[in-house]
Amino acid sequence: MPTILLVDDEKACRHPLSRLLQIEGYEITQAEDGLEALQRLDERKHDLILLDLLMPRMDGVAFLERMRADPRHRDIPVFLVTANHDPKMLDRTKAQGIQEYLFKGDVPFMRMLELIKKTLGEPYTPIRRGRRPKNPPPQPGQSSQPGQPGQLGKERGSKDHSGGSSEGRPSPHRFESVDDDEPADAEYQHD
Repeated sequence: MPTILLVDDEKACRHPLSRLLQIEGYEITQAEDGLEALQRLDERKHDLILLDLLMPRMDGVAFLERMRADPRHRDIPVFLVTANHDPKMLDRTKAQGIQEYLFKGDVPFMRMLELIKKTLGEPYTPIRRGRRPKNPPPQPGQSSQPGQPGQLGKERGSKDHSGGSSEGRPSPHRFESVDDDEPADAEYQHD
């Protein structure tokens, strides 16, 4: 089972992401800053690091520089997961070889999961979670019941809801439109 080191000083960001990744089968190690993250790297092998930039004691850039200087940890892939857009800091992290830059709140969890699996060489099959499927309205001439083509489940000559005959016409019934596009991981996105 791959192990991911999650480095972020905000527990409100670490906890939900950690839980979602554990549900996906990853072992998670957490650190509140760069110094603690260096200790976690010495304690065990990690397959990927999700790193915030702005943290007390040691920020993400200093952590990356120290980590890349150590031959034991030099090749661990790092995703920068931050709300910081400072171009100087981002350039310094790019110079240290980050694999992905993900802006907190803008990247859905399923996209992050896809990138993690791709980086770790694991298969990824997108799963539509947390949404109800949208039912398209039936097309004229389609049957809603097997074995009754073109009648949409009504008998020929029967009355529709307005009292008229439905002979040769599809039923006026339409599926309700479902507008539930809020993803299952919305609480992570809105942090």
